[in-house]
Amino acid sequence: MRSIFFSVIIFTGLNSSAQSLKEALALTENENYEQAELVFKNVIQKGPAVPEWYYYFGENFFKRGETDSAMVYYRKGMAAHMMAPINYVGAGKWFLSKSMLDSAARYFYQAKTLSKDKNAEIARELANAWLETDTKNPDKAIESATLAIKLDPKNALNYLVYGDALLEKNPTSGTEPIKQYQLATQLNSKSPLGIIREGKLYKRARNYKLALEKYEAAKQIDSTFAPAYSEKAELYFLLAQNAKSVENWKKYLALNNSPYARQRFIGALYSNKQFEEAVSEGLKLKASGLSDFRLDRILAYAYEELGSKTNKEAFVQGLQAITNFFNQAPKTFKFIAKDYRCLGYLLIRNGKDSLGILEINKALQLDPNLVSDTYSRLAKLFADAKLFDKSNTYYRLKMNGSWSNINLTETYDYGKLLYAWAQQLKKELLELQAAEASKKPVKGKPNAPSPLLNSLSMQLQQRLNEADSAFSRVAELKPDYTMAYIYKGRILVYKDEDVKTDAAKLAFEKAISLIKPEEKTSNFKSYWIEANEYLGYYFEKTGDKATAKQVFEQIKALDPTNEKAERYLNPKKQGPVAPKK
Repeated sequence: MRSIFFSVIIFTGLNSSAQSLKEALALTENENYEQAELVFKNVIQKGPAVPEWYYYFGENFFKRGETDSAMVYYRKGMAAHMMAPINYVGAGKWFLSKSMLDSAARYFYQAKTLSKDKNAEIARELANAWLETDTKNPDKAIESATLAIKLDPKNALNYLVYGDALLEKNPTSGTEPIKQYQLATQLNSKSPLGIIREGKLYKRARNYKLALEKYEAAKQIDSTFAPAYSEKAELYFLLAQNAKSVENWKKYLALNNSPYARQRFIGALYSNKQFEEAVSEGLKLKASGLSDFRLDRILAYAYEELGSKTNKEAFVQGLQAITNFFNQAPKTFKFIAKDYRCLGYLLIRNGKDSLGILEINKALQLDPNLVSDTYSRLAKLFADAKLFDKSNTYYRLKMNGSWSNINLTETYDYGKLLYAWAQQLKKELLELQAAEASKKPVKGKPNAPSPLLNSLSMQLQQRLNEADSAFSRVAELKPDYTMAYIYKGRILVYKDEDVKTDAAKLAFEKAISLIKPEEKTSNFKSYWIEANEYLGYYFEKTGDKATAKQVFEQIKALDPTNEKAERYLNPKKQGPVAPKK
């Protein structure tokens, strides 16, 4: 990352303007881009039109992601001073951001030609340009940074970009970059930038203790340097210390309460999974008059996470926000895969499944790394909507032929989906059987079996077998998982309605053995009763009435109003109710 902190550009006879420019540069480095913009505009309006003013005004836009606005000022700078090299660097960087290498090279060549490779600032900015876009070239950055140091060995900024270039060249080795950052701090002990970079490097290496020490040291140098607090906030997020993360974001906002800073805070709340707070802060920012399409993006992401069966309005608001985001973004804006995925999720949540899948497919084409996570999310999303067939499709895609491709939670959820699907099929089957039975025979002959009956019966058995496999897999991965055996028992009851085997009995007995005494009267009470109700039914059906009676007495002791126990134990109402499926 490049830095222009406390850069001093001195123009003969323009000391007041130079001081204003220095102030603007400091505001930019402090990520207070809106205030910096006001200062830049004021400086430029007062003139004369010095090319560096346009360049650094453009950089103020570039650093906050508004690259097209940056290009406007690079062009103005070139128009005002065709022979000044600095804005050619900016224009070349803009072309790099668009992956237009040939055009970028032409502008960089012009900058080098005009400066005759004798201007350290131009060399430094060229080095930064090769590091600041997705089209990076650390070798060219090292070459330019080396020249900048040769031309101006006392300028701390040159060593910062040289360290950045070395780190980009070899991300696994931080020794040489740290040396350069320390040199920069020695040359300018009042700037926290070298120490901040050391902290970032340690954070990247997951040495969080040293990273935190560096951020604290940066605060000692300049307690008003807002990025020191945002870096600490991000570090605490990595450490799963969300409260400290938010605390430091609030300190960051106390120093820099600009709309840009507040949007970063909202993004942090989203990352912390504080979705309700993210929406609340986002709506406050919109109410303050801010109109920024990227704010709608954050809101859409948060609404999509916040929505639920009991909060469907969040999905409606989320779809409106993501639609605004896509409609208001400039034509040159580069959408990312997750933008299309969020749109797809929200379309599906609003009942527009086909359109949603089209958007999600766009996302997966842009970034195949999202495939696994997206399949999991779609499977869960369609399951919540009771669209069993669609959910099953995405579980199968995620599995790709092997249970090992989905984790324990996914396997359990998939089993529940298959069981719910089987319940629905059973209901449809019973309704169809009743309808078929009510039909009058044609010419005294029994009606032929309906093909649909056979189809439903086959589907039911397939779903039950698949569900049984899923919960068997759960039991294999976590042998003490009580609910795996509860579900296995339920499934086996369906598969053995006439109690020809003891398979369901064994599953429920295993579940009962895993339920702790204190759980029997609390969160697992209903499952303990369900399992024992089946055991009572099983013993009654197999002729062991004494054991059946003992089981129902145990149930009644725990649940005095239990209907099945009452019916069995009351001599006026002999026989237990069959298990509820």
